[in-house]
Amino acid sequence: MGISKERVGAAINVNQCNLETLERNVSGLMTNAFHCALAGVAGGKYGPCVPVDVRDHRPGPLQNTHDPRHYAINDQDGFFCVEDANGGKLYTRLGDFGSLPQKDGSVVLGFRPGAGRPTELFVLGKDGSRIKIDQENPDVVLEPGVFVPTLRDQMIPLGGGLFGVAGPVTALDSPTIVQGHLERSNVDSTREMIGISRRLAGLELLFRVVGALGGTEKKAIDVVGS
Repeated sequence: MGISKERVGAAINVNQCNLETLERNVSGLMTNAFHCALAGVAGGKYGPCVPVDVRDHRPGPLQNTHDPRHYAINDQDGFFCVEDANGGKLYTRLGDFGSLPQKDGSVVLGFRPGAGRPTELFVLGKDGSRIKIDQENPDVVLEPGVFVPTLRDQMIPLGGGLFGVAGPVTALDSPTIVQGHLERSNVDSTREMIGISRRLAGLELLFRVVGALGGTEKKAIDVVGS
């Protein structure tokens, strides 16, 4: 099987998609509870492809914020659970419940556009009960539940550290939660920068191949026309 422009073009497309994923990971380096995406693409054999947003959900390191309104899951699998304005459940590793973002135009329960930090916000306990976060008395210890999706490929990234889950979840019996801490990003900056460097080198090589193939075709046309 020879090298064709279609095959080289497909390889360029894959490299560009993976490069986009790596660059997005680096941009999330300083975002609390940001989970890096794994390089991967979906698309046809030679047609356009797009990055597949599959996340690496390994826990990130914890940062001591000394803020009693902050909570972190300590070196353990799973997610906190909150509710949106329609009662749908959302999952997050970000334990700063007073600053969760809006999701696709709707609002997380307790949030009102333009109203700043909410006066009422609820997070689910491990038994499914709704626990009110008291913003006025933040020293009151909150005991949120930690929930683990049965299948990770059923997790749907919604932006801002929020995820939807298309399948069942299980509450952990003994979650390890640390107050006054937040989880940092799990992005390995060294690994991502090495990946970017390799993808850029691969693209440079592929573009050279395209140039060489173009020169070969021109020679063939000249021979036929002579």
